[in-house]
Amino acid sequence: MAGLLGAAAMASAGAAFGQATGKPPGEAPAPARITMEQAIATAEQQVGGKAVKTEMERRRDGASIFKVKVLQGNQTHKVLVDAQTGQVVRSVLDDEDDDDRRDRRVAHDDDDDD
Repeated sequence: MAGLLGAAAMASAGAAFGQATGKPPGEAPAPARITMEQAIATAEQQVGGKAVKTEMERRRDGASIFKVKVLQGNQTHKVLVDAQTGQVVRSVLDDEDDDDRRDRRVAHDDDDDD
């Protein structure tokens, strides 16, 4: 029974994903090529700290990313790792009192310094 419920939930999530990305419901994004453990190792190396939280997300464009929160000293960093390439997409200081809009603003401000 649990397997049947899980399959129904996956089908429902796939349909919702298709609506959110504009892709047909049957067209799921490619599965991750790296493991969560590899994403954690990459994020920890990027920041020089210890991972405290990890989750996988799908962006609007259909790409899969791992969002890894890494503690370095008394600061928490949010590191986004591409699930296909294993490359760091973004790394920003994460203030849990602020929302993701602030994180995006900081990341864009950092990109301007190139």
